Formats: sequence, structure tokens, C-alpha cells
Amino acid sequence: MKKLSFILAVSLFSLASCKNKDDKGLVGKWKPVEMNIAGMTAEDKKEFLSSAVIEFTKDGKFSATRTGTRHTGTYEFNEKDNSLSTRDAGEESVQKYTVSWEGDQLVMTNEDGNVKLKRQ
Repeated sequence: MKKLSFILAVSLFSLASCKNKDDKGLVGKWKPVEMNIAGMTAEDKKEFLSSAVIEFTKDGKFSATRTGTRHTGTYEFNEKDNSLSTRDAGEESVQKYTVSWEGDQLVMTNEDGNVKLKRQ
């Protein structure tokens, strides 16, 4: 469950078909500020919110760090339908998210819940 929650927030965060790797909307470092993930304990949520950082680079890669654990992979963002797909390095499965904005916060949503992130 911890890995699934981490991947959701990270992969959040985690892109479907459009090859626009220069999207300035996602590129940068992000810190989760709020999350609602099914089955996540209050303790895990607190730890995640206090330690996680996700970075999307313009070359289509991402890295996510949480309490000393680092995940890396690739992503694709489709601006037309605000879909985000991520794939952890060495993994076959793709995580798919819907991306939206609430003010200056990036919101990543999938079937497990959502995470709000603020640019650092």
C-alpha cells in the first residue's frame, strides 16, 4: 500500500500520447500539500506530506523522493485532455492520471484518489 500511495503521488503523479516534453506546467519540483488516497493511514499521509518531493524534467523524466527512497521513471503529458502517464524505471506498468489546476496547485487524480502539489 505504501508503494502504491507513493507511486500515485509521485507518478501523480503517474502520460498518454502527446510528446510535448517541454510543458512548462509540469516541469519543476513539486511538494505534496494535500492528499486523499484510499486506504492510506494517517501516519503514512503525515510522513508523505512532510518528506516527499517530485520533479518533472523537460526531457520527459521524473524523480520522486520520500524519506530517503528515490524512484525514477519517464512521463508523458497530453495537454489536450490533461492526461498524465508515468512509468517507473524497470517497471512494465503505466500509471495514468488526470491533471487539473486549483490556483497554483497541481492536482493529480486516478482511481485511488488525488494529490495536490505546490511548486517549490
